[in-house]
Amino acid sequence: MRKLRVLIADADRAFAESLRLYLEGQQDMECVGCACDGEEALACLYRLQPDAVVLDVGMPCLDTGEFLQEVQMFPEAERPGVYVVTAYGEQGGPRRELMALGARACLAKPYSCRLLCERIRAGGRMDAQQYKKRVERTVNQVMLAFGVPAKGLGYRYTARALKFALLDEKPGWMVKDLMNCIADENNTSARNVEKNMRLSVTQVFQRNSDELRDLLEKGKVEGVRHLSNGEFILRMAGAIREKYDLYKND
Repeated sequence: MRKLRVLIADADRAFAESLRLYLEGQQDMECVGCACDGEEALACLYRLQPDAVVLDVGMPCLDTGEFLQEVQMFPEAERPGVYVVTAYGEQGGPRRELMALGARACLAKPYSCRLLCERIRAGGRMDAQQYKKRVERTVNQVMLAFGVPAKGLGYRYTARALKFALLDEKPGWMVKDLMNCIADENNTSARNVEKNMRLSVTQVFQRNSDELRDLLEKGKVEGVRHLSNGEFILRMAGAIREKYDLYKND
C-alpha cells in the first residue's frame, strides 16, 4: 500500500518532531521532511513532492498566502493538500482567506494529531452531510466526556442545543429561537426546555471534567463555576468548534 507522504513546515522543532513521530506511527502515512523556515519549505515542496503539507502560519521567511499560491501552480493531479495550523486561534476572516487561497483545513494549536490525520486522509473537504454527522458525533463525545448521565431530558436538550449552534440551522439565531425550536421538536414548552437544560448544565459544572476545563479555557471563561444556558451553549459551541476543527468548507 502506498503511504501518504507528508511534509511538515513548522518553526517549532519540538512540535514538528512530535508530529513526525506520530505520523511515522501511522500505517498509511510517512513524514518525508521537516522544514523550519519558508525558504526550506518551498525547496522541500518542489524536491519532495509530498501529498500533504502541514504548514505553520508563523513560519519565518514565509508569507502563507504566497506559499498557497505556489501550491496552486502545481497541476491539479500533483497538487498537495495544505493543512494550515496557527498558535493564534485566528478563525474568522484570516481563516476564510486562507481557505479561499486553497488551504484544505485550518487548525489551531495545540491540535489533535489524530484529527489532523483524519483530515489529511479525507482530503480535508466535507460535504454538508459529512459535516452534520461529524458535528453530531463530536457533540455526543463531548457530552459523555462531561460525565453527565446520558439518560434524561436535560442531556438530550443540551446536546441538541450544541448541535443546533454548531450547524447554524437558523442564521442569526438567538437563544430564545433555539429554546423554541427544541420545544417544538419535543412537543413541550420552551420553559420546560430551559428548566431541564439548566439542571444538565449544573451537573456539568458539578462534575468539573477535564473536557469542561479544556473547553472553558478555549472559550476564555476559565475559573467560572456556572454559566447561564445561553452563555453555556454559545461558549461551548465556539470552543468545541475550535478544539475539534468543526468548520464548514466555506
